[in-house]
Amino acid sequence: LAQVKKDGVTSFLEHPLTGTKLKLTNGGDGSPIDKDIPKTNKKNENLFAFIIANENYTNFKGADYSINDGKVFAEYCKRTLGLPERNVRYYEDATYGNMIGAVKKLQDIADAYDGDAQIIFYYSGLGASDDKTAERYLLATDASMAALSKTGYDVKALLATLNGVNVQNMWVVIDAPFSNTDKNGQRLATGRGVAIKPKDVTTDGKAIVTLSCDGSQTSYSSKEYGHSLFTYALLEKMQQSKGNCTIKEM
Repeated sequence: LAQVKKDGVTSFLEHPLTGTKLKLTNGGDGSPIDKDIPKTNKKNENLFAFIIANENYTNFKGADYSINDGKVFAEYCKRTLGLPERNVRYYEDATYGNMIGAVKKLQDIADAYDGDAQIIFYYSGLGASDDKTAERYLLATDASMAALSKTGYDVKALLATLNGVNVQNMWVVIDAPFSNTDKNGQRLATGRGVAIKPKDVTTDGKAIVTLSCDGSQTSYSSKEYGHSLFTYALLEKMQQSKGNCTIKEM
């Protein structure tokens, strides 16, 4: 394995056999959206992106390509949407503490700009729902199903916090399943009963919330594309339109 950087995305080159073609192990080399990312000359100084990409979990598997999701999403923010480098905050394999810190930083920036900031909050990784309450949680990399309410990030609480932030507008993108399956459709934990349907997500405020699936569905990843399918579709539309599209169109 050799670490390389291509089109702003860090990956690993894999050389399995002598005489074979080198390829990127995360699938990025074969994904059309990882190449030819549209570039803009404009700078969105008041637009900030907070990107959390969780793939390598202590207690779970099946968050394949979430890191590639986050890294390439960050490149589209910078190149296509015109965010300065300093305005993109990227958190890879975030623990619960890292996620709390990211949201606190988001609040601090919003306060500093006194309502003039625009914010994108993006998450790719695993989610889960409590068996008893059916509440949704984003899974930090150190999360545990046995203590989900204490080690997972409550989605309802997260959205309440984000909607309470003083900004012009906010786009929240969550690419995660909440039916207690991973991104391969496999159960997160064995011996915990059947998959459940989590509570619906409601939001009240300036945030536009985009979810990759409803309660009973899962969010699949694709080895062919090297991405989660939902993120791939969003970025594909951004690539085709060169960023000149609405959230609804995406």
